[in-house]
Amino acid sequence: MAKSITKEGDALDGLEGDMGALHTSENYIIVDIGANLTNKKFTRDLDSVVGRARDAGVHKIMVTGTTVQSSKEALRLTRLFPETLYSTAGRSPG
Repeated sequence: MAKSITKEGDALDGLEGDMGALHTSENYIIVDIGANLTNKKFTRDLDSVVGRARDAGVHKIMVTGTTVQSSKEALRLTRLFPETLYSTAGRSPG
């Protein structure tokens, strides 16, 4: 029998019967859907940040853009790590 991936109190707790396919890491990939890697604090160690995410099992990372400039920067970062990083383009309505 496959080992459960859920823990008490996590988002999938209680959904075991409905989500039987999510029992081993071979059946899913981990995607970070909202990484703010355009923040200046990641400039010096972006290689390390992406490497640690990969080592932790994160397969894909969505780099978020919230302004025209940060959306352009998010796209630029995807070119540095084309197998891992993807970008979104956005602009706050305010």
